[in-house]
Amino acid sequence: MTGTLFIVAEQGLGDTVSYARFVPLAKKRVHRVLFAVQPELVRLLTPALPGIEVIPYPKTFPQADAWVAVCSLPYVLGLTDQEFESTKPLPAVPLMSPVGWRSPGYRFRIGICWAGSKQNDIDKWRSLPGPEPFLCLYDVPGIELYSFQIGDRAPELHTSGAMALIRDLTPWIRDAADSAAILKQMDLVITVETFLGHLAGFVDVPCWVLDSYNGGDYRLGRDGSTPIWYARHTVFRQGRDASWEPVWSDVKRALRERLLEWKSNGHD
Repeated sequence: MTGTLFIVAEQGLGDTVSYARFVPLAKKRVHRVLFAVQPELVRLLTPALPGIEVIPYPKTFPQADAWVAVCSLPYVLGLTDQEFESTKPLPAVPLMSPVGWRSPGYRFRIGICWAGSKQNDIDKWRSLPGPEPFLCLYDVPGIELYSFQIGDRAPELHTSGAMALIRDLTPWIRDAADSAAILKQMDLVITVETFLGHLAGFVDVPCWVLDSYNGGDYRLGRDGSTPIWYARHTVFRQGRDASWEPVWSDVKRALRERLLEWKSNGHD
């Protein structure tokens, strides 16, 4: 094996995390790999990719014998459709959870996110107007909601008045590694089609994805309840009318069943 390969993350945070699984396959073919990612992902991906130099986006591309965009790796590696879908995720790594984020007592903890990046073309379909729709989950006794929303949509938790019922985690989140460490302490994640779903898959936490009919991430497919790569994810889909109301009814029904199972395992 000779040469240096420069891999650059060219799309969103979720794409980088999900396609990082192909980077070790590339490393088997070259002597050295430089993997340039969004700065907020460096602490998360470095321990998960031993032998690979994970760096934040450089101002200029470093010298290398070849370069490739991370989402093009499956094509460049010549993977079949079956190999693409069956490639295993990166191994789990120990994560140090920030101190002080928990509310007193213990209930069934649900991490939530209601909006993705506005730069994504499907954002107008996938994102919710704010955190208020999640409040209907309190129709199911015994839960507690935690907001993983970051960025310019995070203040909506305060302006909507929902902060009284949803714990704001932004004071404890510096980057994706902090989010992942706290996420490991959740019993469930419920999110729109955005980075939090990919991060839940990365740390192997059960996740329910709210899938918009007019948006639709390709990894979720157009039918069925399980997307590729994430065996512990469940997809709750809008119908052709693109209404969220039936989706929330389905989510609450499933949540009641999950709480019964959780309590039967000795939690209360």
